[in-house]
Amino acid sequence: MNAMQRTSALLGAVAALSLSLAGAALAAGWDDGGGEAWQKVLEAAKKEGPVVVLGRPDLGKPFAEGFKRDTGLSMEYLGGQTRELQSRFRREVASGNVLSDAILGGETAVDMIAPDYLMSLADKIMLPGVKDGKNWINGHMQWGDNKQTYLFIGGEYVHGWPVLNTNLIKPGEVRVWEDMLKPQFKGKIVAFDPREGAGGAAAAYIIETKGIEFYKKLYKDQEMVLARDGRQVVEWLARGSHSIALGAVPPDVEYFRNAGMKQLVVTPMEDGPGTLLGGSAVLTIAKKAPHPNAATVFLNWYASKPGQEAFSATWRTPSNRTDVVVASVPDYVKPVAGKKYLEQYREDWWMQRRTVIEKQLEELLGK
Repeated sequence: MNAMQRTSALLGAVAALSLSLAGAALAAGWDDGGGEAWQKVLEAAKKEGPVVVLGRPDLGKPFAEGFKRDTGLSMEYLGGQTRELQSRFRREVASGNVLSDAILGGETAVDMIAPDYLMSLADKIMLPGVKDGKNWINGHMQWGDNKQTYLFIGGEYVHGWPVLNTNLIKPGEVRVWEDMLKPQFKGKIVAFDPREGAGGAAAAYIIETKGIEFYKKLYKDQEMVLARDGRQVVEWLARGSHSIALGAVPPDVEYFRNAGMKQLVVTPMEDGPGTLLGGSAVLTIAKKAPHPNAATVFLNWYASKPGQEAFSATWRTPSNRTDVVVASVPDYVKPVAGKKYLEQYREDWWMQRRTVIEKQLEELLGK
């Protein structure tokens, strides 16, 4: 090896070392300032075993990998349908035989606060980068409960929009909700079942803004087809068996659009800007969590910049952190300043209006 080659090799080694150190510094920086108390929680978490988290399946790999990378701790992530996971979590906390530490879901856990089934999260926030108000929209963390301590909302997105197959629908045919009652759309509307997660939120938004009688016409007169799998809703739309889809979620829409299905177009209605959902961004932890220290670490990681980046990139929705900007998040889910959205993921609306709407849907659809 001549002098030039040795110099080149040395420079290459120095560059590689610099990148490695920079990467290490970046990875370590997320929990800066945690102090001795944080280190004690980390050490205690290592002795407890993997934190057990329930949630949407596609979050499993990025969360487990990111959590391990940044904390050195393992995660057992159990993915499944929203309703099934919520039922499991409820059974565990009610029986006292708690096997799961946390669940990423919606506002449905709010009625578990009064029986004292849930861990207080506000006093478990330990990291300066999570506590600092400047890192959050509106200057503070968002919560789904009135006490602002049990249901932490990592991010919120605009929902309640239909998705159209523009190969089948002419421009301007669907601009307002009443357009969906046109004869040509009879039997051509597919919806995520209102008895499931985002499907229920979409139906609740329509009922809240247009009334239950309108929804009955949409469901019965238009012979709406229901599917209990969100991906299937968008797949039927992409195949052309249906012209309009309701209740679809961003990851499923973007999955097909990225696969080349550009005819799938999200179309906000002119007579309503939509509703804000926390969706799978709402974190709840059981009071009797089997791995309380590991769950505390997960809470702080999830609310940190790397945790929120992992969520936002996977779920394709914006984070409530001001320092998290993910390019793959589509514009149609981003709240627009000045527009007034229905906020479904707040305790008062959920406990008062949502319960009424759920009864109306049950009478219409059955359990």
